[in-house]
Amino acid sequence: MKNISVSKEIVASEYLNLLYLLYCGEYNIVTPGPFKQGTYLSTTTCQVCSYASHNYEPFICLTLPIPSTNQCTLEDCFKHFNQDEYLINDSRWFCPRCQRLCNGRKRLEIYKLPKILIIQLKR
Repeated sequence: MKNISVSKEIVASEYLNLLYLLYCGEYNIVTPGPFKQGTYLSTTTCQVCSYASHNYEPFICLTLPIPSTNQCTLEDCFKHFNQDEYLINDSRWFCPRCQRLCNGRKRLEIYKLPKILIIQLKR
């Protein structure tokens, strides 16, 4: 049998396609149940009145940003993921209590993990 050279990107892409097909129930060899979604908790807080809005968002694949350093661990990627995002200038948030655009702070946290966690690293 010949050795076939395939890039890591192609293998990762094909693996993700297979997981998606399993999730959709295309293959009944493996139950797609474990690949069902987890939940993010997105909290946006008004910097003027401290009103906090909580939204729950489903996810299948957790996409983690890679910090701009030469080397990092998976733990560093999770810390970078949990950093607050400040909503200022053109990104201001409409506060339901103040009834106007206000500076805000947004935090994204993992509220519920799926049984099988798929992690994708952003470049």
